[in-house]
Amino acid sequence: MRLHLIHGCAVREPYPSDFGFSGTLGTHLLSQDIWTQEQGRHGTELWLTLSAILGRFKMFQAFLGTKARAENAPADLVSAMRETAGTLFNSMDSHFSVWSSAHEPLNVPCLGCEPAVSLEPLRLNRKTGQWANLTKVVGGGQINRHYHVNGVVGFVLEGSWYYAEKDWVARPGMMVWEPPGDVHTLMSGEEGTITLFQLEGALLYVDEEDNVVGFDDVLNHTRTYHDFCRSQSIEPLDLDY
Repeated sequence: MRLHLIHGCAVREPYPSDFGFSGTLGTHLLSQDIWTQEQGRHGTELWLTLSAILGRFKMFQAFLGTKARAENAPADLVSAMRETAGTLFNSMDSHFSVWSSAHEPLNVPCLGCEPAVSLEPLRLNRKTGQWANLTKVVGGGQINRHYHVNGVVGFVLEGSWYYAEKDWVARPGMMVWEPPGDVHTLMSGEEGTITLFQLEGALLYVDEEDNVVGFDDVLNHTRTYHDFCRSQSIEPLDLDY
């Protein structure tokens, strides 16, 4: 979720598992008339983040380890999107005068937020849904539990990785085929890894009960790529082929 596009605030994780806030912010949150409404029962974490941003409170974010999924996470993608988008659009409707007016970006420092996984897009075909990228995972990093709606081909260029659910290791020069629907967690070797992946369609993240808790697809990666180019003041390549 790119909250900086709306509020000028680059928050990496708007759904944090742990909050710490001042008495001033706590009083501000308790004064809001939402606790008997839908966002007071669902999507509360996002609402707390949005309230801090809208109130222009000083914010700081830190990486505390892999995020644990809540036991009551929505069991399907539609519910998850409704919860997230519903909270965001409700906030936008209630605070139109705030986010629609010009204001200075809200700086939110981040400690330990260097990405364990980084992607370099090579192809982003929005007509066919096909996308390809160089996936770099630092040593000991992982790509959380997920599956693909279509088959995936990977070619290992550097390092090694394996699936937590399998008993083999992918090494340089090896080609890997991921069948549709196969649930797996990609774990990098100690030396890290770089792999070329060719994908088509969506990637769905799931929890330990196989409930869908997130997704990625070519449209999502296209937006991310263009956002990055815009932030660096560089012209994006035409990868839509």
